[in-house]
Amino acid sequence: MTVSLGKFPDDEPEVLSSNYPTVFGLTITPVVGGILAAVTGLAGAGWIFLNLVQPAQQQANQLTQEVNDLRGRTEQQAESLRQIGAQQQQLANARAQQRVVQSFFASPATLDTLLLDINGQVRRVAGLQLQSYLPKESVIVTDGSLGEGVNNKLRQTPVFVEVSGGFNQTVALLRGLEQLQPLLLVRDIVVTAEPVPVVVTPQGQILPRPAPKLTTQFNIVALSPLTPEEQKKAEEAAAAAAGNQPNQGGGNQPNQGAGNAGNNASQ
Repeated sequence: MTVSLGKFPDDEPEVLSSNYPTVFGLTITPVVGGILAAVTGLAGAGWIFLNLVQPAQQQANQLTQEVNDLRGRTEQQAESLRQIGAQQQQLANARAQQRVVQSFFASPATLDTLLLDINGQVRRVAGLQLQSYLPKESVIVTDGSLGEGVNNKLRQTPVFVEVSGGFNQTVALLRGLEQLQPLLLVRDIVVTAEPVPVVVTPQGQILPRPAPKLTTQFNIVALSPLTPEEQKKAEEAAAAAAGNQPNQGGGNQPNQGAGNAGNNASQ
C-alpha cells in the first residue's frame, strides 16, 4: 500500500478562510456560527420568557390568588351562615322556652276564672267554706321583691281570700292551689282559731276537746307578664321617676346655713 504524503487543507489557511463568509471582518466558521446560533437562541429564549412566559406566569399566579381569596370568602360566608343558623335555632329554642314559661303565668282568661278555680278547690275539701273573695288592683312589680331581673316585666294581681274549716282542710286547700294552672303566690297568711270550751262531766271527767275551727285569711297573688309595649312604658316611667328624685347629698345645706346665719344675726 502506497501512502502519499501531500499537504492537508489545514496547511493552507488562506484557501480555507476563503470558503467561509465574512461579516464585519469576522469569518463565520462552523465554531463561530455555532456560538452565534447559541447566543441567538439564548437571547430568543430570554425574550420569549420575559415577554410571553413571565406575564403568563404572573397572570396565572394572580388568578390562583383570586381563586384562593374567593375560596376563603366562600368558606367565611359558609361559616357565617352556619353561625346564623345556629343562632336562629337558639333563638327558636329560647322563644319556645319563653312560651312554655309564660304558659305558667296568669292571663286575662285565667284571671277571669280565678274565682271559679278557687271555689272549685274549696268545694273539693269537705268541711271547708269560702267566706270572702276580694280582688285588688293590679300593680307592676318594681320593688325587687321577686328579684331585680323581673322588675317592670311582671304584673301582680292580689286577691284577698278568707276560708273557714279545720287544720287538715286548710292545708289541703293550700296544696290544691299549687296545682292550679296559673302561677300563684300565697302571702300574708293569718290563722285564727275559735275557742273550744272545756267540757267536764258531773263525775269530774274532762272530755276530749274537738279540733278548733280555723279562720284563715291570705292573699293570692297572680303573676302575669307585661307585653313589650307595657314593658317599654314601665321602664320609661321608672327612668323618669329616677331622674326626678332630688339629690339627697346635701341639697338642703345652703338653706340650713342661711337659716343659721339669720338666727345668729338676730341674736
